[in-house]
Parts: sequence; structure tokens; C-alpha cells
Amino acid sequence: MAVGAALVTLAVMLPWEPLTGGIVEGSVYLPEDRWAVAGSAVILASLWLILLRVRVEGYPDRVRVRGPLRDITLAWSAVDSVRYSGASPFAALQLANSEPVPMVALTRFDGQRAVDDIRALRALHRAYQETAARQ
Repeated sequence: MAVGAALVTLAVMLPWEPLTGGIVEGSVYLPEDRWAVAGSAVILASLWLILLRVRVEGYPDRVRVRGPLRDITLAWSAVDSVRYSGASPFAALQLANSEPVPMVALTRFDGQRAVDDIRALRALHRAYQETAARQ
């Protein structure tokens, strides 16, 4: 999805006439203008790639949270609960030390998909706790 958004941004921002030096609505694009448009397109495409890389991956023994700025991998033993309330726009992992880790990839705006993903994470967490209790 991030690559698609970046490609759409490049396609929209890199029109043919300004890059070829044509006249658009009475304005002449100089070489500097063409480079500025191309540079702006690359910067916006890069921002899409950074902002849309958010993801949550649940495994039987750990959970990985990829945010726009950092990646966190936590063992389920460090997680107290998986929280999703109407008060916050994002779901969060409540750690055993009472520190929340927001999961930007799961928002209330995602609707039923977010609810299903939260349920899946809670099931993984519960399964880990049951396995740990048996040992």
C-alpha cells in the first residue's frame, strides 16, 4: 500500500508539460522549477513510505509493533494486556510496568478490521499466558 501511494504521488506530481519545459496557463517553467517539482514529488513519496509502514505483527511468543519512527519487539511476558478503548484513537499494549505502547497501525477509524485484529492479538496473548501457566 505504501509503495502504491508513493507511485501515485509521483505520477500526480510529475506532469509531462512542466518537465518538458512546456507552457502551462501562461507560465513558463524554468529548469529550476522542474527540479523543484521533481524534488517535491520525491519528498512526498518518501513521506508516504515512512508514514504508511506502520504494522503490528503477532507471533505465538512475541509481538512486533512497527511505527513511523521506531520498531518495538516485545515478548508476550512483558505485555500485561491489549487495550482498545474509545478514549484513544489507537490500540495499545499495556506493559507489565504500566507503560503503554501505542499501536498506530490499529485505529478506531479502521472499524471492524481493527476489532478483528485486536481480538486476534488478544487470543495470541491469552494463548501465551495459558502456555506459560502450564509450565
